[in-house]
Amino acid sequence: MELATTQSVLMQIQPTIQRFARMLASVLQLEVEIVDENLCRVAGTGAYGKFLGRQLSGNSRLLRHVLETKTEKVVTQSRFDPLCEGCDSKENCREKAFLGTPVILQDRCVGVISLIAVTHEQQEHISDNLREFSDYVRHISTIFVSKLLEDQGPGDNIIKIFATMIDNMDQGVLVVDADNRVQFVNQTALKTLGVVQNNIIGKPVRFRPLTFESNFTHGHMQHIVSWDDKSELIIGQLHNIQGRQLFLMAFHQSHTSFSVANAPDEPHIE
Repeated sequence: MELATTQSVLMQIQPTIQRFARMLASVLQLEVEIVDENLCRVAGTGAYGKFLGRQLSGNSRLLRHVLETKTEKVVTQSRFDPLCEGCDSKENCREKAFLGTPVILQDRCVGVISLIAVTHEQQEHISDNLREFSDYVRHISTIFVSKLLEDQGPGDNIIKIFATMIDNMDQGVLVVDADNRVQFVNQTALKTLGVVQNNIIGKPVRFRPLTFESNFTHGHMQHIVSWDDKSELIIGQLHNIQGRQLFLMAFHQSHTSFSVANAPDEPHIE
């Protein structure tokens, strides 16, 4: 990688873009990489969170394609796409799927937002949700452009795009603020919890993990979710992001009978 000599328009709002990248990765459970028009890495997560501000030196054919054509690029089977032909890293490519969306500013492609699958589970996740994920990323691209064109703080925009992503997800999502009060909840989560929005928004909520069940995969655990005088046993993952807690509910919930009252106060470590 090489150091960039001039600062691009996306690099000028790098802190905002990095917050978006982390938020998007947590919500969609995929890796995120954002580059500018010079193929400099502006933001990223996981392995793509290294060498920010440096120009990519290789393995950038897909990103170059998006920049040059100003169109979205989807690869659900890596190494088999025509753009992968001739790539030096083709046989050892760690990317299993890719969704790249251009950031267009005044008819110029100023960068690429990409979602990346590095596991087979993430690969299926992209394949099964292509249209939804594409919509999310286009929303974010619009916000980037808005930030570039308007001299305003990113706070309100971040909240709006965060809420939009959550509302449109098929997966149940519950977001709790720093005071442990429910800030966002989507329709899927409301249905899973058996509650209407007005009866949970703004209410303090508690997540109590239970680790005595060992048959859950992909980081999901059983949690007792409690608010008011109610408690529900929900399978999901709890993430900390941007001063909030993000509870992602598993698509399939166990319907096994369970007495919340008999649950231990502290998780049992096996």
